[in-house]
Amino acid sequence: MRWMFLGIVRPVLTYGAIVWWRCVQDCPSRQLALSRLNRLALLTFGSFRRSTPTIALEAMGYVPPLDLVLEGEAVQAWLRIKDIRPIKVWDGIGQGSYRGHRLSLEKLVHAYHLPELPQDVMSEVSKWERKYTLTSEGYEGTPFWRPVTCYVAGISRGPQAGAGICIFVHNQLVKRETIPIGGSPSGYLVSLEAVRMAAEMLQDYRLTGPIALHTTSKVVLQTLDRPVFTSATALATACALDEVSQDCQEPVLLAWGNPKANHRGADIATMLAEEAVEANSEPSPVELPVPKSVLKQHFQTALETRWNARWTKAKTAAQSRTFWPCIDLAKSQQLLQWDRPTFTKCIRFFTGHNNLNSHRTKTKETDDDTCRLCLEGIESSEHLLCQCVDLTTLRSRAVGQPILPNPTEFSRIPLSSVRLFILLICQRLQEEGLEEI
Repeated sequence: MRWMFLGIVRPVLTYGAIVWWRCVQDCPSRQLALSRLNRLALLTFGSFRRSTPTIALEAMGYVPPLDLVLEGEAVQAWLRIKDIRPIKVWDGIGQGSYRGHRLSLEKLVHAYHLPELPQDVMSEVSKWERKYTLTSEGYEGTPFWRPVTCYVAGISRGPQAGAGICIFVHNQLVKRETIPIGGSPSGYLVSLEAVRMAAEMLQDYRLTGPIALHTTSKVVLQTLDRPVFTSATALATACALDEVSQDCQEPVLLAWGNPKANHRGADIATMLAEEAVEANSEPSPVELPVPKSVLKQHFQTALETRWNARWTKAKTAAQSRTFWPCIDLAKSQQLLQWDRPTFTKCIRFFTGHNNLNSHRTKTKETDDDTCRLCLEGIESSEHLLCQCVDLTTLRSRAVGQPILPNPTEFSRIPLSSVRLFILLICQRLQEEGLEEI
């Protein structure tokens, strides 16, 4: 049900959000309508009490509030199209809601504090002819040999990246380069740029004899084998290979070098790339643009930060926040992998909206909130999960501690152990003939 909502319903709803997202921002009634739609979807995930807070279900099921989703769709669309027409038209004209979209979108993007990173994205370019040849068969022991043989390697480790290039002429090492690369690029772009720089270096050897260029990245070969390019770095690399092939006796052979082949040339290139990463300085001599995936990751982090700030400052779902203190995608994914009955039981425990006496007293279904297991204390989620003395043995077996001081301590326990303990509690309630959680 979550997949259907996020993959089918929500994309239909958010279509064209870059145009109409502002009409939701300052209108509580429209935000309430979106919240109700989210709740309608969330209630299909399990069997919950009607009083279960929507924001708690959103946090635990990792379904962001729809008004934030609309902002996110608008931001991503703006980042994609903002450079199509750089001339500022309509900015600041009019008053209030009659101001242009561009001004509002720029303010929204600024509020997300996204880094100003150049993108490696361009309009689709077709290149049907190429002067170089390539093979992805690779080698295990002996590489494709030519009088001039070049090996390249690219490594990316977060903000640090580097390329290593070595050139052999008649099996004699004649050139080796260590090139630090900045701009937080992906390993794929670093490998592409390493091939491009190697092609430029090979210009000095194009009259020496046929050339073979080995890269340790198969993805680079697949990219350069396509007739259509959407990456500026990839297109520049293909053009550089064409240029060096133009004056050669034979087309440059671009081949995949298995990094596990333990060949001298590949090992040297990898060693040089490692040195480049370690020696990376700011600013680096080469700055690469970043792929769309990096910007999307930055945006997702910013969106989660805004959502988390809203979750921690909410005036409702206080008990839910004690067991689920922050938005956590990995934790939600683990929770969502369980079957529907187990998911339901966990949500009921975490939110406190269940059939225990503490909540039933608030809804006036009973007058006694005493724990029916230990006959001491209030029968609540916190009591059963952390302090009920009748569950000491089960608690030690599941989470490794007989008593937990508070829900905050309980929230640090691995979710797999929490699941086991909750199932054991439900089994114990059933054995005692008590109502299910």
